[in-house]
Amino acid sequence: MQDVVARLNVADWGWKTSWGKSASGGAVLEVQGHFLKDNAAAATLEILALPDGRTTIYVEGNRGKAMNALGGNIFNTGVKRFQKKALEKAQKILAGP
Repeated sequence: MQDVVARLNVADWGWKTSWGKSASGGAVLEVQGHFLKDNAAAATLEILALPDGRTTIYVEGNRGKAMNALGGNIFNTGVKRFQKKALEKAQKILAGP
C-alpha cells in the first residue's frame, strides 16, 4: 500500500489535493475540482491494503467543500463525472513509468 500512496502523493494531479488517514487505517486523498470547470466537485480516494498484499482504492464523489458552504449544486451536477475523472487520473498515475 505504501508504494501506491507514495506514487499518488508525488504526482501532479492538476487539482488541489489533501491527505489524511481513514478510520480503517488506510490513507485518504481528497481531490478538489476547479470551481467553474468541475462545478467545485470533489472526490475522496481511500487507499487500503488487502490481507493478500494487494491494494484497493475506493472512490467517492461529493459536492465539495465550496459548494456545501455556499449551499449550491443541490443536484450534484458534475459529481459523478469528476469522480470518474479522479479515478482515471489515479489509474494513469499508477500505470505510468
